[in-house]
This record gives sequence, structure tokens and C-alpha cells, in this order.
Amino acid sequence: MHDAAYYKQAYWFVPEYGEWFLHLWYRYLEQVARIKRDHPFAFINLNRDPLGAMYTIAQYNKAHAAACERIGLTVSKALGTTPHGHRHAYGRRLKNAGIENALIRRFMHHASVDSQDVYTQASTEETLTVLEAGAQRLRDKLGRQSASYSLTRPHIDFNQ
Repeated sequence: MHDAAYYKQAYWFVPEYGEWFLHLWYRYLEQVARIKRDHPFAFINLNRDPLGAMYTIAQYNKAHAAACERIGLTVSKALGTTPHGHRHAYGRRLKNAGIENALIRRFMHHASVDSQDVYTQASTEETLTVLEAGAQRLRDKLGRQSASYSLTRPHIDFNQ
């Protein structure tokens, strides 16, 4: 979904990141301006032949993975360290911060509020954390009601 007829607004979760990006973007444009090219694409080869040619998606993915590895990150969609994984990480961060669904839809440029579901689903780790917290609340509640009742894992003998 576009914010207006011909553009999308960038919604930075942490505003300072947008400022950093803009600074880096201007530095990149200074490099690109000196290179002759015959296409409108922003991301181009700056250090390899064919100089000025557009970056392919495959090359972008390869460069992105190498950049993540250079700074010590494991490349994984689940960790949010792949180009598409960033969308999932962004959606989860918005959801975890308590941002309402209508705004998440706008920030992620989805036409439907339902489109964000895949990006805002809880991870297995988050799910297990919530379950453990719920179990602890139940233990606390039961402990107050009856000191003799214990919420423990039942013993199951699979050999019988």
C-alpha cells in the first residue's frame, strides 16, 4: 500500500535509525553520482564490473549475508538477518512494543490489516515464555488457595 500516488513513507521504529540511514544514503549517492549508468536503479555495482550495472537480487542477498557475517551476526530469516527477515523482525518489534494493528498495517504498507499476521506471529521462544509465565501465575494462585495442592508434571510410565 502506498502513502500517496507514487511513494511510500519510511516509518522508522527508532527515529535515530532513519537519521543514520539518511546520512549513509547521501554518502552513497555521492558515490553513485560519479558513475555513468543507463538505468534508474539506485543500487549498483560500485567496485566490480560491470561498473554502474544494477545489483541483481541474488547479488544483493549475497552482499547482505556477507555484511551480516562481517559484524558477527548469524544469517537467518528467523533471526531477522535476511533481507525479508527484516520485515518479520520489524513486525514483531512493533507488536511487542504494543503498537496497535491498524498502525502496524500502515507502517508495513499492507492493504489489509490481516496481511500483517504472518509478520507479527509470536516466535516459539516468545510462546514458551508466555506459557511459563502463565504456569507460574497459576502456581502462585494455587499456592495461595491450598498449600497442599501442587502443580507439577505428572509421572507417566510409558512401559505399562
